[in-house]
Amino acid sequence: GMGYSWQVALAAVLAEGLIFILLSLFNVREAIFNAIPFNLKKAVSVGIGLFIAFIGLQNAKIVIGGSTLVGLFSLKGYNETLAEGLTASMSDAGITVLLAVIGVIITAVLVVKNIKGNILWGILITWGLGVICQFAGLYVPNPDLGFYSLLPDFSNGISIPSLAPIFCKFSLDGVPLLEFAVIIFAFLFVDIFDTIGTLIGVASKADMLDKDGKLPRIKGALMADAIGTTAGAMLGTSTVTTFVESASGVSEGGRTGLTSLTTAVLFLLSLLLSPVFLAIPSFATAPALIVVGFYMVGAVSDIDFKDPSQGIPAFICIAAMPFFYSISEGISMGVISYVAVNAVTGRAKKISPMMYVLALLFILKYIFMKPKTSRKPQNPKAPEARQKHTTKAAESLATLAPSAASLYPFSFPSLTQPASLPPGTGQESRAFAGALAHPGLREAALWSGMDLSERSELSMPDHALSRFPEALDVPGPETSPDFLTRSGTCTPA
Repeated sequence: GMGYSWQVALAAVLAEGLIFILLSLFNVREAIFNAIPFNLKKAVSVGIGLFIAFIGLQNAKIVIGGSTLVGLFSLKGYNETLAEGLTASMSDAGITVLLAVIGVIITAVLVVKNIKGNILWGILITWGLGVICQFAGLYVPNPDLGFYSLLPDFSNGISIPSLAPIFCKFSLDGVPLLEFAVIIFAFLFVDIFDTIGTLIGVASKADMLDKDGKLPRIKGALMADAIGTTAGAMLGTSTVTTFVESASGVSEGGRTGLTSLTTAVLFLLSLLLSPVFLAIPSFATAPALIVVGFYMVGAVSDIDFKDPSQGIPAFICIAAMPFFYSISEGISMGVISYVAVNAVTGRAKKISPMMYVLALLFILKYIFMKPKTSRKPQNPKAPEARQKHTTKAAESLATLAPSAASLYPFSFPSLTQPASLPPGTGQESRAFAGALAHPGLREAALWSGMDLSERSELSMPDHALSRFPEALDVPGPETSPDFLTRSGTCTPA
């Protein structure tokens, strides 16, 4: 992190949104979209499909980390990834993986039978099977590992959090103009190409691209995205942008703005029914992501692999998205390789001027943008050392609690009481693993400039930090369970 407050980050998002509006008005973003060759557009759609499917496999824990970076789930392998003192069993992790696999088969059958709403029915049926397993004792909730009750919990009542603490809270105090420009550029660069990539993928799936690979009336879609980013900053949230999960709605037949408006209304209603949606587990939604990935990968047949000058950059783009875990990185690799291969082999005339500009910008980004630094492992073994780390980490996280509470309606009492987390019991591991996984703390950390992946900033014990490594890099409700709430480590504010 750069050490600035979340108010400064919101100001950067607001500036990014205003720049987006200008770029959309003057058709710059549309020119970028149209400059990407047809085969590369199809490759983006395929890459997003693989990316979505990979996320689904991870959420269901069908795929887990291991000596080969990724591998098929096994209880032994999964337990090796857990923190000290934690052990999974067939009644928690094992049964959920089995239910996810069954959910994929059920959803696939519904798709083959052409049942209307097949993806939604697949989620609900898989969730229902999980509830039956819980009543039968086959599934036993284990909050320490992130496996919660599958029944909605209305014990805390229904409430809608206030926007007052974060509404229009912008600040530029103590920020040099040049550094603020760097922050804006970082947001702008990633968001532009994530949006374009998502738009390409979803439009391809909806069969809305014309014969030249252009999207009719794209200006309206880009302007809606730009206004959403600006309005989101005013409402105190991170960048509002297009999300690749929209492909699931498109696969069900959604094509017009009425689909989006209906979704918006349902999101508003979901504020009142949040306990129901929180009870839907990731193993129930994972089959939907996997099947949507199948839908989007179908575009691979449209790519001209017979021409290596087109096929090789397309392949690099497809492979980069899931392997680099980023849509924008996939696009950048595809653009750079396309320009390099075609320019060197005497096909420079096929490359549009905008593609040269994009390739140059991507190369400059890799040269000048600060990469993520890797974590250097430490291993404090003595209880006293663990307690010291626990105390320092609690103090660091406690500074984020007010901001986190303004983003999500939670308070974090135990984080200000490190003495209540005895060393050597694994309780501190569970508490901080939950904190890292909690979306409110992650977002508050972003705004405050604290990098949760940097041990030097958080002073996190090894076994605690290894508990939820995916929470450091993967946003979204499937990988951000409200661990602290259900385990009793935090309570609703």
